[in-house]
Amino acid sequence: MISRDVLAPLKNHEGVDTPSIASRLWFLLIMALSVISGWLISEGDWVMTGVCTVVFATLLLNIGWIFIGRLSDGREPILLSKSLSSDSEKNGDGKE
Repeated sequence: MISRDVLAPLKNHEGVDTPSIASRLWFLLIMALSVISGWLISEGDWVMTGVCTVVFATLLLNIGWIFIGRLSDGREPILLSKSLSSDSEKNGDGKE
């Protein structure tokens, strides 16, 4: 089994660093928790559920991403897929 650094940024096909796996998981967790808590607080009102979701998610996502960003500072980027590494080997520098 390959061990991946969940805090390392991911490099896409254009060579741009994208959010880490930890950031992506944080997004999914916070969105789910924000919707559930908004639904429970608003007692089923769709508009208030949306408002609560936006407020909670905005606050918690920013706090989490700042914390994850500080933890991931200075880590080497990981390629999104193995095919990107084979393309870069064929082309020499990864660019077409």
